[in-house]
Amino acid sequence: MKSIKLNEVNIKDELISYKTIIEQILTQPKRDGYTIDEQRKIFRILDIMDEKETGDILELEDSDMAFLSEKVKSHGWPFPDKEFINF
Repeated sequence: MKSIKLNEVNIKDELISYKTIIEQILTQPKRDGYTIDEQRKIFRILDIMDEKETGDILELEDSDMAFLSEKVKSHGWPFPDKEFINF
């Protein structure tokens, strides 16, 4: 199991929670679509996150955390911000 604290960060003078960022990354449209395996992983993570609030600890299986980490690293951010790197 791996965990991440669902912090709130200040980006461009707006407080945004990690939970919101993760949800947006996982549910954004994908040009070539999502495989069934990707969809299962996404919904497994989103189902766990449904029970969490800002400040809670999100605990994921190693494989789900690896999937989420890859999605975050490969996400095209709209502008450079150190908070994205820290995420």
